[in-house]
Amino acid sequence: MSGKSKMVDAASIDLKKALELTHYYNFDDGLTYKSDYFPEVIDFDELEKIEPPKGCTIKVSSRIIRLVITSFAGFCVGARHYYCDIKFNGPYIMHGPSMAFLKDAGRIIGLQSMMLCRPVTEEDLKNGARGSWEGYEVGDMTNRWDDKENLIKVAKAVAKLRFKNYEKIVVEDETR
Repeated sequence: MSGKSKMVDAASIDLKKALELTHYYNFDDGLTYKSDYFPEVIDFDELEKIEPPKGCTIKVSSRIIRLVITSFAGFCVGARHYYCDIKFNGPYIMHGPSMAFLKDAGRIIGLQSMMLCRPVTEEDLKNGARGSWEGYEVGDMTNRWDDKENLIKVAKAVAKLRFKNYEKIVVEDETR
């Protein structure tokens, strides 16, 4: 790769920007993603207050936000890309879930994951290897980051805005 893309400034991220940068994996096919499943800010205290169906109990097993960082070494010399999934546990239903309940509860049930994305820049298109940005335009979203440190800073800033009453944010770097 001949150059780094313009970085997202972690210090300038507000809730609106955090929402633009995070996309939930779609429950239906697991391959696409949507952002409309959950509230803008996920409050763990509120998750514990969800009323379960009759005969069931509900439990929030963890308030830890996990930033799982992975990487991919491309075909071009020196090309290395980083990716981040923000993972958290919603409440678990004990003793038989009800599909109607899952819909009413906003589907924040069990392990959840959202990917951290960024907008494609003019620099990406100009400096990228042949074909690596084919079909992209400036402003399109990508989950590929060129700078791991920047990715982690942005992920932490986004997590602090998207979650309330969490215990801690943990970085799990799987790029070794």
